[in-house]
Amino acid sequence: MVKKKIFFFTSSRSEYGLLSNLIKLFSNLQKYEITILVTGSHLNKIFGFTFTEIRKDFSGKIIKIYINDSDINKIEKNISGLVLKISNIFHKI
Repeated sequence: MVKKKIFFFTSSRSEYGLLSNLIKLFSNLQKYEITILVTGSHLNKIFGFTFTEIRKDFSGKIIKIYINDSDINKIEKNISGLVLKISNIFHKI
């Protein structure tokens, strides 16, 4: 049986809290291959490096996506870079 691939994207603790039960539900179903794409405040020490919470909750494939520039004035550069990184991940997987 070929597993269907499902990607979950999370960038903050608040929305991960909303997604976590859904991620757990799909993780327990054998017909799905789950990957979590983690970015944003999850990877920032200032916001508690909440990536570690995700790692505790989920033992499957987690991909960190770092954004180099946190300057709010360069948000369009961050978004375009993020879209490109996600696109590359989709092509690889």
